[in-house]
Amino acid sequence: FREQKPIPVLLSRESYLDCKIRYYYLPESCTKYTVLDEAQGVIDFEGLPLTYLSYRQGMMQVLGFRIGTFAYITDIQEHSDEVIKALKGVETLVVSALRWSKSPVHFTIDEAVSFSEKVGAKKTYFTHIAHELDHESTNRELPKNIQLAYDGLELII
Repeated sequence: FREQKPIPVLLSRESYLDCKIRYYYLPESCTKYTVLDEAQGVIDFEGLPLTYLSYRQGMMQVLGFRIGTFAYITDIQEHSDEVIKALKGVETLVVSALRWSKSPVHFTIDEAVSFSEKVGAKKTYFTHIAHELDHESTNRELPKNIQLAYDGLELII
């Protein structure tokens, strides 16, 4: 709004079509859509070289992103080996881990730890965490290179 220019939005074709229905009232001039038709690829988005990959969360296609040795993967539980291959070499991983108990569409803490180990990330932060996780006691139970993210966390990528 302050810059008087459209907000850049990067999304899958499926998400784009969903947004057109949900936010029908937004004029085209408010957003600058970049629609991804491939499940995986590399794109220059607003001057940032970005690798993207997709997986399903229940019935919905979800995108994860990699910028150099940093990756942001959320809303994940089921994934192919292609996702792990695309994340090899990632040093800092942000991944969702809902809680200790099972969820139909999210990693548990243990599943997210296993995912981080498969990726080989040097440092992992769990995001999209449930309110029932006590921050300090959960962090004590996690491997040394894995911690819960928190509001205000800043990462240099």
